[in-house]
Amino acid sequence: MSNKFAVYNAKRTRNWCVIFWVDDLPEKWLDKVPKGYKWGLSPLHDKDTWSEDDEKKNPEHKAGENKKHHHHAIFQFPSQKTRNQMCELFGDIFGYGNDEETSVKGVQFKKCESMSGSVQYFTHINHPEKYQYNIDDIQAFNGFDVERHLKHEPTQAEMRKMLDDIEKIIKYNDIIELVDLIEFLNDEEDKTMLDIVRITHRSHFRDYLASRRGKIFEEQRKQRIIADFLKEHGYKYDSQAKIIFRI
Repeated sequence: MSNKFAVYNAKRTRNWCVIFWVDDLPEKWLDKVPKGYKWGLSPLHDKDTWSEDDEKKNPEHKAGENKKHHHHAIFQFPSQKTRNQMCELFGDIFGYGNDEETSVKGVQFKKCESMSGSVQYFTHINHPEKYQYNIDDIQAFNGFDVERHLKHEPTQAEMRKMLDDIEKIIKYNDIIELVDLIEFLNDEEDKTMLDIVRITHRSHFRDYLASRRGKIFEEQRKQRIIADFLKEHGYKYDSQAKIIFRI
């Protein structure tokens, strides 16, 4: 592999979500897609519109206006690939974007967090507020099993991993309120984790966040007690220098 993507090192995964922005691709682009891999292609999303949340993130995306026509796709590889490997695989075919280290013309990549959720998003079946595309227009290549993923219920191991991932999101983003977690997950295109928090495991995450708040407040209470004790005896604790000195 060339070193042109060496700066960008993402985690490896076998399953990648891909968006094809058809207006930015050459004619007969479908014939140029890398061969030999299992993959599924959504119907043409030609009736998607920008939402108010989209406009808040980017004022150029006016709520109610049509998005550029695109397809969603999922690629299953026999071995794990990094994002830079994905860029090389597609970039050598479609050309590279302005940032050659991370982008391809007309093609976007995202690590697939949920196969079933991503396939179901092909038609917006779980998003009644969005335009509903025809399941019969989904295309499968090289043995990609659309039916299994449309009907798939997460296994215990898959659900455990998703719960772990959500708890990591909470920890790394220092989230202590349920509303903040829901708003964070609502920004994700795949709403699987959002549904887990809002519907199937709401009580777990409500209690988990309450426990995090309690832990923070207890630590703050201890610090106040220590500070008051030291002050009473003529001392003060410098948390930056981690020393106690007389005042």
